[in-house]
Amino acid sequence: MITLGLILICCVSSSYSEMQIGNNPKIAIIGAGIGGAVSSHFLRQHFPDSEINVFERNDYIGGRLKHVQIEGLPYEIGGDAWATPNQVMLQVSKAMNISYSDGGDGGNGEMGIWKGKDGWEYPAEFNLNVLKLGVEVELFITKLAENYKYHDQNYPWSTIGKFLYPSLGEYYNSSMKQFIDVKSLPLNFSKTHIIPITRTIYDQELSMNVFSGLTSLVPIVTESFTVKQGNSFLVEKLFKNSSANVNLKTTVTKISKLSNGLYEVSHKVKENYDAVFMATPYENSNGLVLENMDNPITHKREYKHWYVTIFVAKTLNSTYFKVDPVPDVIFTTSGYDDLPFVTLSFRGQTKSGKQVFKTFSNKPISDETMGMIFCDVSYKTEQHWPLTFPDFSPIKYDEMQPFLVDKHFFYLNSIESVATAMEASAMAAKNGANLLKMIWKS
Repeated sequence: MITLGLILICCVSSSYSEMQIGNNPKIAIIGAGIGGAVSSHFLRQHFPDSEINVFERNDYIGGRLKHVQIEGLPYEIGGDAWATPNQVMLQVSKAMNISYSDGGDGGNGEMGIWKGKDGWEYPAEFNLNVLKLGVEVELFITKLAENYKYHDQNYPWSTIGKFLYPSLGEYYNSSMKQFIDVKSLPLNFSKTHIIPITRTIYDQELSMNVFSGLTSLVPIVTESFTVKQGNSFLVEKLFKNSSANVNLKTTVTKISKLSNGLYEVSHKVKENYDAVFMATPYENSNGLVLENMDNPITHKREYKHWYVTIFVAKTLNSTYFKVDPVPDVIFTTSGYDDLPFVTLSFRGQTKSGKQVFKTFSNKPISDETMGMIFCDVSYKTEQHWPLTFPDFSPIKYDEMQPFLVDKHFFYLNSIESVATAMEASAMAAKNGANLLKMIWKS
């Protein structure tokens, strides 16, 4: 009996020792974008002596945050900005002592909706419907703030349904079409004041859920922030500050839960980890195999894709657009999908006085089309994002991808079923770190 008892004690002790319960877990982060970086930041706060290894298949840090340098100034070809209500992004940027861009100089400040051969339409700056929509966006921001406060004061969430609790569920369960009907906003108003913006932010219209629809409208009534050195600079600084080991050009092919509760992560070699943070869409994981998980990812989402293109030119071609001056921000709306871009915007002036423009489009802009849109183009660069954001049509909670794939396996990008944004990734990352702290230290 004594021998058997000693054997049992030794076995239990060995298991707990291997998992380092109560100490500092060894953590793997898959993806070197903003989600992975914010994870490493908060994980380092909770576990000062942990080994944190980051695996990124690309050759750069930043994920969907990426910029190009033109005459010494950064221009974003990935995620553009975050807004005043985005508390986690403001928190980490403040912690890293980040300087913000002033937004550039020049431009005429005009906005318009281009309808190709049907000419132009200019949204009303103020009327009763604009006021009603503004009130709804402000109410959404208020409920977002309540949600931050609730989850800061209570347990971290483990499912997307719990993330939306207590005040945001109503915004996910219905579509923007249902929203404008309930709020008695005319369809024609949505074509001039809602759809042009939701197309610009998410390339989607009124079938999207209300949460993502109102998220796209938040920057209109708040201040936006972009990192002066380029948004990926914040990602780099978060990783450096957290002393995470970032492994570029390293593809994780398989993650298996072992019988002792550890996770075997396979890339160039096989390594065991106490916890895993997956900070990249499962649909973007090149066939990553997840083995023996309690809550496997069974649903794959349909994604939209963008071509983001930066042009340096003398000016826009007023003859092509049949208006002079051409607005700085050109939106499009429903029914005009045959146009060469979804949105075109002025982004500033180079030091040599040339103008910088950015387009979002669903297909590449050919040199022939470029020559019609612009006058005297001197530079062009194109970035294709095959998985920019999912289809945001409302789905049932049980069809959502799990946030908690396993006891110590956190899938941050499950939150993209609700909305895609830097803040969404940052919120999920902070929550995952807090949840691991609660589980681990209990």
